[in-house]
Amino acid sequence: MFHAVEHGKPIEKLFCSLQSLENHDEGNIAVLEMLTVLPEVVEDQNADYRTSSAQRREYGQEEQLLSHTSVVLEFLHRQSDMSFDSSIQLQGRHRKILRCLLSWVRAGCFSEIPPSSLAGHPLLGFVFNSLQVSSSFDLAIEVLTELVSRHEVKD
Repeated sequence: MFHAVEHGKPIEKLFCSLQSLENHDEGNIAVLEMLTVLPEVVEDQNADYRTSSAQRREYGQEEQLLSHTSVVLEFLHRQSDMSFDSSIQLQGRHRKILRCLLSWVRAGCFSEIPPSSLAGHPLLGFVFNSLQVSSSFDLAIEVLTELVSRHEVKD
């Protein structure tokens, strides 16, 4: 889907349809998967020699991607509001949320947030709660490690 630029701005269409997709449970999973892959596509596009110039224009600007950060973080926050449960399906959903958050952290979505404000971000609470669940512990550690490495004070 992301490589179908000739069909007209798939990234913009994704964000425009985010709310309608979110109203369907299956849509949430699909949106999580797409949002997880999107930053990776942008990051990998420079390494992919097959990417056309139209695709480079569509994906090449990280600023364009990061301009949607607030929408993505709000979506992830709504998804994370589900209570922790021992259900295998819910644990899988939590892993998907963490994977998506990790992709966006790697893309720099928290770079504009001052480190002093980061501690109060609602998604950080979700990440800390994920540390208490064995099935999501590893991903929660990855998210926290990435956040710390990106917010290190450089002397």
